[in-house]
Amino acid sequence: MRCIGCDGTGIHPDLMPNVRNSCTKCDGTGKTSEDEFEEKLREATAKVGMVYFVRDDINQRIKIGTALNPLERLRALQTGSSVRLRLMAMCGGGRTTERQFHETWVGRRLQGEWFDDSDREITRVVLWAFRGDGIVWPER
Repeated sequence: MRCIGCDGTGIHPDLMPNVRNSCTKCDGTGKTSEDEFEEKLREATAKVGMVYFVRDDINQRIKIGTALNPLERLRALQTGSSVRLRLMAMCGGGRTTERQFHETWVGRRLQGEWFDDSDREITRVVLWAFRGDGIVWPER
């Protein structure tokens, strides 16, 4: 099983150019248990909804929303989308936290919960902010 944080390399890319750190998900081993991840997800979502960040790399947009199960929400969003979407990150916090993110990037709002990320500023901030406390997927 490959680590979801570093894709089995044991190194998780930092947001600073040309800087790499040991992966925070697997402590540099490159391996983690899928069961452990699923358990962490269930525990987190059982308490409060998760704030998720879904990225559309083609149109350079990010959707910031909440769901009890962000993976199921991604599947539903993907069904209605003609481009590939990916779950970039998620964290606890529910609707209150989601509203705070929406207010932070209100000047980037395109429509509804979709925000412009053509300069990748939202991506950089989210990946940096959640590097230890949230669940982050590496870019592919």
